[in-house]
Amino acid sequence: MSALNIAIAGFGTIGSGVAHVLEQHSKEPDATINLVGILESDTIGKFARPWFEKRPELFYDNLEKLLADSQVNVIVETIGGSGFSRELITKALKNGKHVVTANKDLIAVHGAELMAVARENGRH
Repeated sequence: MSALNIAIAGFGTIGSGVAHVLEQHSKEPDATINLVGILESDTIGKFARPWFEKRPELFYDNLEKLLADSQVNVIVETIGGSGFSRELITKALKNGKHVVTANKDLIAVHGAELMAVARENGRH
C-alpha cells in the first residue's frame, strides 16, 4: 500500500485533533499515514503554535503552495463554512488531491457539485 501523505487545512480544535491522531499513527512500525502539511491562516493560533514551534516546515500560508506540493495526496478540510472550504476542495480535486471533510453545511449545499468535480478528476 502506498503512503497517504496528508495535509490538514484549518488548525483549530478539529484540525489539531486530527494532527495528534496522525502523529500517533505515523509512529507505528508499518505506518503508511504521514502528516506532511498544515494550511493555516496568517495568524498562528493557540492550537497551531506548539506545532509551529516544533515542526515549522509543515506550515503553508497559502493554498497555492499546498496544492503545488506533489508530496501531498490527501487534504483533510477542517475549516468549516462554505466559502473558502468550497474553493479549497474544488481546487484540491482539480489538482489531483483526494479530500476528506465532515463539513455538513458544505456537503448539504454543494455536495453534488463537489462529487461531480471529484468524479471528473478521478479523486475521492
